[in-house]
Amino acid sequence: MGFNEAWEIAKNIPGWYHEEEARLLYESASTQNIPINIMEVGCYAGRSTRILAEAAKETRSTLWILDRFQHENPLPDIDAKSSVLKILEESDAYFVL
Repeated sequence: MGFNEAWEIAKNIPGWYHEEEARLLYESASTQNIPINIMEVGCYAGRSTRILAEAAKETRSTLWILDRFQHENPLPDIDAKSSVLKILEESDAYFVL
């Protein structure tokens, strides 16, 4: 899966990244062509997490995520932690929470 396919999924997840920002994030995380450690601090509901997970999958990298999941403005009707766990499971990327 490349960026376009990842974005088709990620754009429906609540978050702040727009397509061009997400593309830069994906490219930054996947251009090494060797396994690396990727760290995301604060993932909200997982839009950027989905992009990073797909980039990590491309290079067989490890995605580390750090988030307390205690948002000041919680998302209505969304359990952010469950959302992120589902994203990681679906992406089949290597990850550590």
